[in-house]
Amino acid sequence: MRTGYVLWELSAFAHEDPACFTEAFTAPRTDSRDPRAGAHVLWLQRVKESRDKSDELFVEHFREKYDGRMPIWALTELLEMGQLSRVYRGMLQQDAEKIAYAFGVPTKKIMTSWLASLNYVRNVAAHHARLFNRKLQNAPSRPTVGKIPLLDHLSAPDSPKRDFGTYNALAVIAYLLSSWVRASAAEWEERRMDRGGRARRCRPAHPFVAPAVSPETMYFWPITAITTIGRVITTVAAMIAPQSMLA
Repeated sequence: MRTGYVLWELSAFAHEDPACFTEAFTAPRTDSRDPRAGAHVLWLQRVKESRDKSDELFVEHFREKYDGRMPIWALTELLEMGQLSRVYRGMLQQDAEKIAYAFGVPTKKIMTSWLASLNYVRNVAAHHARLFNRKLQNAPSRPTVGKIPLLDHLSAPDSPKRDFGTYNALAVIAYLLSSWVRASAAEWEERRMDRGGRARRCRPAHPFVAPAVSPETMYFWPITAITTIGRVITTVAAMIAPQSMLA
């Protein structure tokens, strides 16, 4: 969704505008042996196929009212993870960094690598293939020591990327989830306060909110659920990590 919001700041239909993306993403292939449209055109074609096959009610609304043309903030609801990964790769540096910074990632380059890796992990899991002890085709880039202190251990000499790709991917997932929870909590807190700095009336606590979270700073159940998932992933990651990394 954040990808849709960032592009929406440029235009409701920024995804259709080549000026909103890098030249490498929009330029046509120049290989005379394999002349094809650029990555942007191919991406738009695949997205159109997903939209045309969808039976969602909000998609039907856009078909009836707007001849099927959808703004980016609505279209992102239909995008597969691979499609999101590719469009992020093609975004301009300053726009891509807005998304990366929101998740505590220092550069577009690292975020691009992480999204490609997580898309691969997602596909492996979705097809019920073996993930444990697997050498990932798209292992996530490891940030330079000091850039993301929580992940410094991934760059330790005894944790080569080629050997522990699965653990690296799980650590990245846990980090992104925790970053999203913190950012969402701060956003909810900001919305909760009125302009005079007074707390607005909170809705009653949802039954799925952990008892330790007070109504004054409640994150609501979706965020609590994601936090729980993050803890499970972290536990699994610790179970498969080499003992030298857990010392």
